[in-house]
Amino acid sequence: MVKSKHILRYIIIGIITVILLAVIGALLFVSLTISSLNDSMAVKKQQLLAAFDVRKEALFELGDLLEDKMSLDRNAFERLYLAQKQLDDAKTDSEISAANIQVDEAIDNLVFVMKDKYLYLEGEDVQAVEDEIETANNRIVMETIDYNKDVVDYNATASTFPGNVIVDIFGYEQSALVFEIIDVSRG
Repeated sequence: MVKSKHILRYIIIGIITVILLAVIGALLFVSLTISSLNDSMAVKKQQLLAAFDVRKEALFELGDLLEDKMSLDRNAFERLYLAQKQLDDAKTDSEISAANIQVDEAIDNLVFVMKDKYLYLEGEDVQAVEDEIETANNRIVMETIDYNKDVVDYNATASTFPGNVIVDIFGYEQSALVFEIIDVSRG
């Protein structure tokens, strides 16, 4: 009888140990997953912002080419300049998102002014810059989709147990801004 009590005690201790190790392993796995997703989102956000910068530079290059060729409506360029300044000064994700919308609207306005007044401009230099803008716009869409996928995965992991515990322990944000996919087609 005494022997069976000892055996039963060892079995219970063994089961508790296995359960604790499984819980610790699950917490470690979730912690690594959240950390990895958080790092991935930071990298992809930088890639997305870099794509916006590429588009900005191409747009200003196009503006310089067009200003050299004709006298365009200065208000359209000034609106784009002010929107870009707002984007450059933006600090938070929501400010960046709002500023990108302003830049997009200013681009729409500039394209409208160009098409309304001058229809099309001929020239290889203008076409090359327009191609660069289109490539940048396509990259923005792809980077946004990639970033949004990570944000959705992160939010799903961080909002359920045990992810929410890990998020609280390590001080990660529980949600991240999902950038809107802006219609960047201009033709």
